[in-house]
Amino acid sequence: LWNENKKEEKKTRDLINQLGAMPNSNATSPSSSSGGAVSPNQLPSGTRMIFGTSVTGASVGQNINMIDVIVVDANGTAQNLNNIQVTASCLTPNPCSLDGTKVMTTANGHAIFSALKFNQPDKGVILQFSAPNLPSLTSPTQFDVQGSAARQ
Repeated sequence: LWNENKKEEKKTRDLINQLGAMPNSNATSPSSSSGGAVSPNQLPSGTRMIFGTSVTGASVGQNINMIDVIVVDANGTAQNLNNIQVTASCLTPNPCSLDGTKVMTTANGHAIFSALKFNQPDKGVILQFSAPNLPSLTSPTQFDVQGSAARQ
């Protein structure tokens, strides 16, 4: 499992490189693309998260498709903010069997989730993404997790 997570982490880093930045996994506060630190409580008014890609379905034990959560300003323009921790969870059903890498750090305003999966079938799943001092983002539609329970 550790090796599988490392492979997923490498795939995520490769995707982020394609976007033009590498996340600093050791950083604790957001920073702008110019390198200056931006405190989460100093984000401009109206800053929010949107989906670049979203999930429409899932199968038990399989990584779901990549989800790109983007930090944008009030006009919907992507912000080049780094080191904002974005957390994935289930809004419904709660609890659900969401597993994998549930916290990602932004690079150039993108938090890319590529190692999320479910361990149990679920119906009517709505994912929620949260970050400090930003409104939560919920998946626009419900989806079902297909299959039978994953073996431990």
